[in-house]
Amino acid sequence: MARVLYNTLLPDIQIYAGKCPTPIILNQLRQVARDFYRISQGYVYTLDATDVEAGQTEIFPSLPDQTELLVPLNLTCEGTSAPLVTTTVAQANAMYGNWRTSTGTPGFVMRTTSESLSLVPLPSNSISEGLMGTVALVPTRAATGVEKEILERDGDYLVHGTLARLLAMTGTEWFAPNNVGFHEGRYQVGIVLAKEAAMQTDTPQYITTGYGGL
Repeated sequence: MARVLYNTLLPDIQIYAGKCPTPIILNQLRQVARDFYRISQGYVYTLDATDVEAGQTEIFPSLPDQTELLVPLNLTCEGTSAPLVTTTVAQANAMYGNWRTSTGTPGFVMRTTSESLSLVPLPSNSISEGLMGTVALVPTRAATGVEKEILERDGDYLVHGTLARLLAMTGTEWFAPNNVGFHEGRYQVGIVLAKEAAMQTDTPQYITTGYGGL
């Protein structure tokens, strides 16, 4: 996937907040994007088939640049009869005592860091290219953009979310409280649509919004 820079959205934002300095716009845009994908889980990414080692406590799949792992969505492990169930560290410890010492056939998967996943129980056998499926990502705090297909789907909504925050900044030349509700409403619509797309498929589905811009 090719990454497209957030600054390609600047013209649509500057129409309504033209006096706002570019660094402030981009800072708000980065925060809006992180919130959008954290809430919607709509930044769906299909992992390359990943090797699993016996007793491996953390698996580090290859992720696109400037992204972090948010949550497993639909992952399978070769040798299991059903998709892995997403769990948490607390739940894993409740089920297995200390999940880091329990081995067997994995039935659960969890995010352990922004870069890693863990299987529960730990795999008792090594499996070449054994882990596959989809995860939800979120852009890093310092990300300069997102993947092209993602921005094509969600760019209008990120613009609306950014404007909702910029126009609500009291004491600024671009303060326009009467327009905040409209932009916030469109932003929330985008979150709902991205969340629905993520739930309907285990591979990325890109929505044609029918809303050609501002």
